[in-house]
Amino acid sequence: MAGRQWGNLLTLQAAYIDPILKPLIDEHTLRYLLDKTMAFLSLVAHPSSALQIDYRILEHTGHVTGLRPLTHPPNTNSSFSSNTTSDVPMTGR
Repeated sequence: MAGRQWGNLLTLQAAYIDPILKPLIDEHTLRYLLDKTMAFLSLVAHPSSALQIDYRILEHTGHVTGLRPLTHPPNTNSSFSSNTTSDVPMTGR
């Protein structure tokens, strides 16, 4: 069910930003559905799960469409840090 609702929300958001289709979309209802779906995903998603990725996509598209405020600033650092530490030595033994 969550997967179907997620896909429907992406489609509705795409229609919402289209100048021809936007009059057909009720903004209040779309915001409500987006908020409810994201609330559900935040309850069931684990940090490394596909549902967490779905949540982040809805969070981003909600920001792009203006339906939701950006809650996490985008990560502008695209490189990995070279001074990370690990508990496991990186040797071939």
